[in-house]
Amino acid sequence: MKSRIYNQTGQSLIEAIIGISILVAGVVTALALGIMTIRSGQISQSRTIADNLAREALEQVRAIRDSNWLADQNAVEDGNPTWRWDLNLCDDEMTTAKLVIDPDTFFSSISWTEESIDQAVVYRVSDPDRSLVYYQQISDANGGTPPADSTPTVYRRWIQIEPQPATNNCVSVAPDLVPDYYVVTATVQWVESGATHTAELREDLYNWRP
Repeated sequence: MKSRIYNQTGQSLIEAIIGISILVAGVVTALALGIMTIRSGQISQSRTIADNLAREALEQVRAIRDSNWLADQNAVEDGNPTWRWDLNLCDDEMTTAKLVIDPDTFFSSISWTEESIDQAVVYRVSDPDRSLVYYQQISDANGGTPPADSTPTVYRRWIQIEPQPATNNCVSVAPDLVPDYYVVTATVQWVESGATHTAELREDLYNWRP
């Protein structure tokens, strides 16, 4: 009789251990799935921001191209015409640039650079009174120092502007020296969850008013 009771007690202990093990496994699995879901959501949110930053860069490059048409097309210097549809979009030596947006004036420009991508920082404005949340500023009256109400983000953004056909003459207005169009590639890169992520958008920029 005692032996029978002992066996029942042993079986109950084993059943309890198995039950606890199953419960622990279920909890661990649920936690892992929850962490993966949260991490996936965070990366998805970051990618949305990165896509918008890349899209903004292309839009600003288009705006620079369009603003050239509002400028004086009859401008001359030393008796020679100086107007080109790709003003400020061409550099004699470099094709890599940063998009500079001043958070106070919203004026955008191209800053040609040979710096590493680590220098192409995108800042976030923390002042709720400002309508521009993210911006990129390379140079200003303070020598490139960002405003006190901004903080650097994990994003790095740069633009590749490649003339087609290739040229190293960004001054002459001779039709055969002015590119037919530009291949513009906006790239945003950031590090999250131990991995490097990249968002990239590309557009062919034409002279839409030849």
